[in-house]
Amino acid sequence: MHASSLENMQKAYERYIKTFSWKKQTIDVIDIGGANVNGSYADIFSTAQFNYKAVDIYAGEGVDVVLEDPYVLPFKDNSIDIIISGQAFEHVEYFWKLFSEFSRVLAYDGFIILIAPSAGPIHKYPVDCYRFYPDAYAALAKLTHLHLVDVWRDTRGPWDDLVGVFTKDPLVEKYNFNAQKNTTIVFDINRYEKFTMPAFYNNENAIEGAEKIKGDINYIDVIQKIHDVLNPKFYLEIGVRFGRSLKIAKCDSIGIDPVPDVSVVLKENHKLFKMTSDDFFEFCVDAELKNRKIDLAFIDGMHLFEFVLRDFINIEKYASSNTVVIIDDVNPNHSIQASRERKSRVWTGDVWKIKKCLEKYRPDLNIVNLDTLPTGLLVISNLKPNNKVLEQKYNPIVREFTSLVVESENDSVITRADSINPEDKFFWQAMLDISNIKLHNVQIKNLLNFVPADLSVIVINYNMSRELPKTLYTLQSSYQRDIKDKIIEIIVVDNGSTEPIEIPVEFTNVKLILVDFKDVSPAKAINIGIKKATSNLIGVMIDGARMASPGIFKYVFEASKISKRPIVSTLGFHLGHDVQMKTVSHGYNQEFEDKLLDVVDWKNNGYELFNISVFAGSSAKGWFWSIAESNALFMTKEMWSELDGYDEEFKTPGGGLVNLDTYARALELPNSDFFTLLGEGTFHQVHGGIATNSKQEDVQKLGFHSEYKNLRGKNFQINSRQTQYLGSFHKTIVKNRP
Repeated sequence: MHASSLENMQKAYERYIKTFSWKKQTIDVIDIGGANVNGSYADIFSTAQFNYKAVDIYAGEGVDVVLEDPYVLPFKDNSIDIIISGQAFEHVEYFWKLFSEFSRVLAYDGFIILIAPSAGPIHKYPVDCYRFYPDAYAALAKLTHLHLVDVWRDTRGPWDDLVGVFTKDPLVEKYNFNAQKNTTIVFDINRYEKFTMPAFYNNENAIEGAEKIKGDINYIDVIQKIHDVLNPKFYLEIGVRFGRSLKIAKCDSIGIDPVPDVSVVLKENHKLFKMTSDDFFEFCVDAELKNRKIDLAFIDGMHLFEFVLRDFINIEKYASSNTVVIIDDVNPNHSIQASRERKSRVWTGDVWKIKKCLEKYRPDLNIVNLDTLPTGLLVISNLKPNNKVLEQKYNPIVREFTSLVVESENDSVITRADSINPEDKFFWQAMLDISNIKLHNVQIKNLLNFVPADLSVIVINYNMSRELPKTLYTLQSSYQRDIKDKIIEIIVVDNGSTEPIEIPVEFTNVKLILVDFKDVSPAKAINIGIKKATSNLIGVMIDGARMASPGIFKYVFEASKISKRPIVSTLGFHLGHDVQMKTVSHGYNQEFEDKLLDVVDWKNNGYELFNISVFAGSSAKGWFWSIAESNALFMTKEMWSELDGYDEEFKTPGGGLVNLDTYARALELPNSDFFTLLGEGTFHQVHGGIATNSKQEDVQKLGFHSEYKNLRGKNFQINSRQTQYLGSFHKTIVKNRP
């Protein structure tokens, strides 16, 4: 039984069973295919009002009735008040025959609630025959002369449940959220509701230490500051309660809470919806969010993982690239507080799981854990309304994380090992970037006391899910040598990738920027990265598939000490026994390259990469000759500005000769000092790139040189400016010497 199936059955139960005027006090329920497999609808129909029986073709856990004939139900005509079935009909070869039996035994004033998948992988039990769409349920109603009261298709994957509610009474109306409910029975809280509703705390069994809290700065103060910096135009909050955080918002705002405190006083431009967030996004979202985006959202609702996950999924659908989402209660202060069952007054539930979930399934998001009082805040940016990963994998995700628990007080969730100080300067710089407040605003900079990075490195990514993590590994302070006291900022600009972006969560110095345009040239993406850089010293790696040797940053800093206007370049290499334009035609591929990388201990000694590589074509003459381009080019921010960055007029695939052009123009900057690093380089991984991984004759057809000539009025020539050399050859390098 998957999570969305239980949630949909509970929804049907609340809308049709609990609101119906029953003529009897005991209601008979049969569950077709009702064996308990990772959960059962028995938890929903568990109160004293129901006489629940599970029916199945096999004996099993929770089964009350075993069918002799799968198409014959051993019940009298018109005798059963409620017939439910979920995740069974796809396994029924002649489902219309079974549904006809439903119709026969259903009482006139009863209900059929049918849930079946409309998508998902094959799962034989013992057969898997069908997937269902709304017209299928309409056809079943027509066949059996039943009334299809309601039908909805849940888009949470992988099953995309189709839910149908049928009756024999044609006067039963579809659920109306605003209609007055006239019921004859007051239903007790069922077992499912006990599992998913926050309990009132009973301090009779208080546990020592379970009520402690942490944090130097109150979360309300941090939220206030986020409002001040972002200045949102539209704000949404889930879980209003006393309205303390909602009152902060000066802009048009929506608050959602089924039972807010009656003392909440709203501003004129605030709206309060007294309902669950699920109901808001089903019934009210079109009217309230049509043609506008959520700029800032705060999730502080139900303290269970799946509720927070659903809230984030729903909010992201109405987000923009600049939207920020804040989630409360991500850092319990005691393992008791982290439990799904409430046993303490201070209680976060298992909201803490959302960070682990997003880090695994949405590495493209920017996620910051703030160490606030009392239970931490998670701040998320870089949202993408069209990303459906969480929704499509909803059920496997819920199953994966439900069993996860905090086992000790030393757990990183409790110790807040991954959290940062709410006054962290890089965090507030990120907020400034999102708000589009210009960095030259002296008042803002003084307010945040911002300290820039010592070095910013721009890395361009396009469909490099295999290669990018290796590149980023080689840019970490733990890999680069003798820079432990330096602040390194890695800015990954994704230039419209069609595959997931894998940035390992342990790389805390990496910022991800997703451009909102598609361009076959990386020039514009590079210039965006340069503008976002916080350091005065900036390097550009036009190709995110190029790993770096361990001494590059060290010598870049050395050059910046020698010169106020340094140009620092590195030679290029190709992994493999020859340049990849040749080797790919002879079978060299990613699998072969992975095996090649396994041969050397490059993670601990990056200089080993020289022993499995050759000079790239641009560096073909070796260490002491002029090179055509550098795939790790470093200059000051002022010099990049003088150069006006990369020329965006280069529009051929991959930018054509834009990197060569940039390098040649950089060498012409006046009053500059030109350095080439000895014993250092970048190493190209095979990935199907436009130029490097194509045959030379195919490259010629792309028109790189003709584009250059059209733009510059001449053929490209290598700039032969004399260089100064920095660095030395590491003892492990046995190849690639002059």
